[in-house]
Amino acid sequence: MTRPQVSIIIPAYKSEEHIKQCIDSLRAQTYYDWEALIALDAPDLDSTVEILNGYKDGRIKIHMSWEKGNVAQARNRALREAQGEFVALLDADDYWEPDKLEFCVKSIKGKDWIAHCSWLDYNGLRILDETYPGYDTAIGGTGVIFIRRDVLSKVREEWGYVFNEKMDRNDDADLVLRLRKYNSMLYPNPLSYQRMRSGSLTSTTTKWHTRWIVLRMCARNKAWDLLAFHVQEWVLEPLVKIKKKVLK
Repeated sequence: MTRPQVSIIIPAYKSEEHIKQCIDSLRAQTYYDWEALIALDAPDLDSTVEILNGYKDGRIKIHMSWEKGNVAQARNRALREAQGEFVALLDADDYWEPDKLEFCVKSIKGKDWIAHCSWLDYNGLRILDETYPGYDTAIGGTGVIFIRRDVLSKVREEWGYVFNEKMDRNDDADLVLRLRKYNSMLYPNPLSYQRMRSGSLTSTTTKWHTRWIVLRMCARNKAWDLLAFHVQEWVLEPLVKIKKKVLK
């Protein structure tokens, strides 16, 4: 049996509202040689598994766990089954442009991983997000990165894991910080959509909680340049503004 070129890792939990758009965006890809590994937690809680079973597409593979774990555990579970030379990461409520995979497969030549821009989808209102996780900022989802699987194997050998299962959220940004030492390229093309919905991990993390997580990740991964950038942005600059107001 021929192995697929690209493995797409998708954690899913109570995803019935958006999973169809996610999977439809994969099946609309102009590049066909892929497998979608869906790590579905607690499949009995909604109709996600029924929706997935409705696709008669052998590239879509469901790996179920009857218990609800965190997203890092789900990603690691699916990743262990990946067969592709390349790995792409996608959340169950997000979706891609049709040429996403074709662009990434052509562009990664000579690189260990690549990243691109994305759209933020606020209930149909789309805003371009030009931040690159691991470079401009430590914040950013993994839906914008495309990685060689052997690079992830090196990450696992060095750290003992790919996604940190001790983290309830931001395990994707944590991985990207550990990928910084590998050869990469950044592209301005927006090829993915990140849904900004109420109730998601992104929306339920407060601003200051997110910032604290980011600062800790930067320190743990010795990303001193990003740590300095965020301290300047979130601490020093606000203090300067407060001082100016007081002096007035």
